[in-house]
Amino acid sequence: MAKILVVDDDAQVRSTIGRLLSVQGHEISEAPNGAVAADAIARSPFDLLIIDLVMPDQGGIETIMRIHGDSKSIPTIVMSGKIPINEEAVNRLVERYGAKGVLAKPFTSEELAEVVNKAFDD
Repeated sequence: MAKILVVDDDAQVRSTIGRLLSVQGHEISEAPNGAVAADAIARSPFDLLIIDLVMPDQGGIETIMRIHGDSKSIPTIVMSGKIPINEEAVNRLVERYGAKGVLAKPFTSEELAEVVNKAFDD
């Protein structure tokens, strides 16, 4: 299926998402922050990026801007438990960088599957 990079500073969140998506046949890689994620994307192509917006060292917004600044385009799903996902700034980010979906933490396995499937249907 798809090669997906999951980026979150919480190892349990990364592991849970990875486990849920692996069952669907996806190949999962993990990164603990945006800097590690950007390096991974520079080394290897991914079909989808699932990234937390608020992380130490390099957050999701900065990472998405960096990836697109390097002329790489990767479908992205953004998630957050610290900022409301429907905030105007998040909506502008989604519009500008073409995020394929948003997830508000905590989310269910069904919500995750739905937004991932929708990202690939677009």
